[in-house]
Amino acid sequence: MNKTFLAGLILVLAVSSSMAQEITRPLTMSVEQAEQYQIESRYPERAMSVTRAAGITLPFIDDFSRYSLATNDPEIPLDWQMWVDKSARINSSLPINPPTKGVATLDGLDETGYPYDFFNEFSYGSADTLTSCPIDLSSYTAADSVKLVFYYEGGGLGNAPDLEDELFVEFLVPNSTPPLWQQVWSTPGVGSTEFQRAFIHVNDVLWLEEDFQFRFRNFSTLSGNVDHWHIDYVWLDHDIVDAEFSIVDVSANGNRTTLLQGYHTIPWEHYQSATAGFMAPNFPVSFRNLDEDRNISFGTEISFEGTVIADFSQQLSTALNGFSTFGQPFSINDNTPNSFTYPTDAGDTCATFLVKHFCNTTPDINAVNDTLEFEQNFGNYYAYDDGSAEGAYALNEPGSGTAMRFNNLLEDSLVGLLIHFSPFTLNNSNETFLLRVWEDSSGEPGLELEENFELHSPGYYAEGYDVFEFYEYDEPVNIPLGNFHVGIVQTNNTELNIGYDKSFNANSANLKFKLGPFGSWTQSGVQGSLMIRPVFQSDKELEWDFVDVDEISADRLEFTVYPNPAQSVISSGSFVYGRTLRILNSLGAVVKEEVIVSSQVDISDLSQGIYVSQLLENGSVVGMTKFIKN
Repeated sequence: MNKTFLAGLILVLAVSSSMAQEITRPLTMSVEQAEQYQIESRYPERAMSVTRAAGITLPFIDDFSRYSLATNDPEIPLDWQMWVDKSARINSSLPINPPTKGVATLDGLDETGYPYDFFNEFSYGSADTLTSCPIDLSSYTAADSVKLVFYYEGGGLGNAPDLEDELFVEFLVPNSTPPLWQQVWSTPGVGSTEFQRAFIHVNDVLWLEEDFQFRFRNFSTLSGNVDHWHIDYVWLDHDIVDAEFSIVDVSANGNRTTLLQGYHTIPWEHYQSATAGFMAPNFPVSFRNLDEDRNISFGTEISFEGTVIADFSQQLSTALNGFSTFGQPFSINDNTPNSFTYPTDAGDTCATFLVKHFCNTTPDINAVNDTLEFEQNFGNYYAYDDGSAEGAYALNEPGSGTAMRFNNLLEDSLVGLLIHFSPFTLNNSNETFLLRVWEDSSGEPGLELEENFELHSPGYYAEGYDVFEFYEYDEPVNIPLGNFHVGIVQTNNTELNIGYDKSFNANSANLKFKLGPFGSWTQSGVQGSLMIRPVFQSDKELEWDFVDVDEISADRLEFTVYPNPAQSVISSGSFVYGRTLRILNSLGAVVKEEVIVSSQVDISDLSQGIYVSQLLENGSVVGMTKFIKN
């Protein structure tokens, strides 16, 4: 694009809308659920285990600390299954202060992670179900006090259900054809930040059969990722007395996934130049004790490539931890007693560490939920967000700018941005925007460091992957030490909907926006972290430069892969049966080559970095593209 045309475009964009503003929306889809659906589709359908089909014996207990829905994934044991359907989603990012670290969420999305009715914004009705496997109650009577107990929360960090967005519990009428479900409990929609507990007496002889089933069901707007109900610790057992019921369990219930201070991740080479200054002094892990005061021991274990490199232990007294949620600050780099930093010799251009925080107490009926585990990844980009979008952010005026501030730790070349765009109702992939990078001027974007004229378009993936599309600057931009700003300028008034993470608030100090090309920069009022990540050369010259994909001859295929970056699989419409995919590493060496048999190729065995994939047909290269492996 030439500068004369760009100047003309800016003049056109100067016509502003009186309704221009920052806009936040709930997500239209669930990326985690869509990814799970893609996993399911790769494997043949498998039957319920014999023990589950024959009827689960009491107690029936699920706290959603592991995947317990029906699944075809051979990596998940069949005996983990507690539920026969898949439309709910198991997660830890949407609830507030759950009893344990995982919940099942019901909303307006089907099992693919997409709306039940994508095309009718006002569509409303019965949505998700969470239906138990058969349970054998044939040996119990009404005198045995069989009860269903569960915790529930409306909204949490997600979208609060309105009054009419009810949550129901229903029991299956035995031997009914077609299946007839009888409502036994309901609650109207309401936003909440606390879980409530419910008891339902299963005392009618009608239910005391060998194939008893119950289900949760919600009414919801069917056009989006809205009206969230979170369910936790479902417990069905006999001899339950409401006033005396307690669960002898201490569980992790947080979802913070970084030991860095301020950032979720930073370029590995930049970290190597700063180390301790960017380690968090401590790591506040949230635990919940569902029973009386007790002695609880805590520990932290950090590993690199299977070898433990740090192992800390701490002790909590019995004081006031009963029936409560409490924060346990794990010492990391506060000198009381630990001074841990990730070792800088662990990798050359990238590194991944496995971090585990855990608690131990006796008695404890469920050890599965005692550990919070995550990977700390270092690549070649900065990120405030944790990679999980809970909302979408947009501006609605032509020429508007969105800018995120970062602090650069090492003079380096900025090569592009990773941006996660979240689809909302309409697919705006034909809209355009320009990349921008600004110097810092008293906390606001100042002068542009380089001009960029290439128009880009948002990448919304129909398959629903939670990807960060990579957008390359026209030329690498040298970024000195200190603060700088990156972002986009949109060319139309269409809302592009950038995802944002609600679990960590970097926006309040770093996100600026301006409405229209002649507006003033304004501090954002949106809490969270916008999912824009600056990508640096970071000593990856060979990865970026050993082949110029843009110079592939015009007679070759237009070949792209997604998601990009990717973690475990890549897909492409060009993956046709019988072709060959060849993947080259940073040195130009072939690290993977296989005949294509499906639209997806497993890359989980590759280490982090930037790769070139070549598509071959009859021995000749017919397409080539870059991708990033996280």
